[in-house]
Amino acid sequence: MEQQYVPPTGEEFNRFIDRMLENNDEICDVLAIGLNELNQYMNGEKPVPFPVWYTLVHRLTRSEITPLGWRGQVWVKMGIQ
Repeated sequence: MEQQYVPPTGEEFNRFIDRMLENNDEICDVLAIGLNELNQYMNGEKPVPFPVWYTLVHRLTRSEITPLGWRGQVWVKMGIQ
């Protein structure tokens, strides 16, 4: 069975952005999305598509991530296990 991308949970998304950005407006600017869509990601109401997650991670950490290995790649880079 082929593994697929599993998006960050709302908690994981929030943990990342809390460490990287000051406020929600900055996140919306980085992702070119509205506050309503951001809130849906933050609350876990809407899954974060990989292109959105990749853009956020890459723009803020200059790291490249893969759909299947992003958890290890992101959390190791940030010193979070």
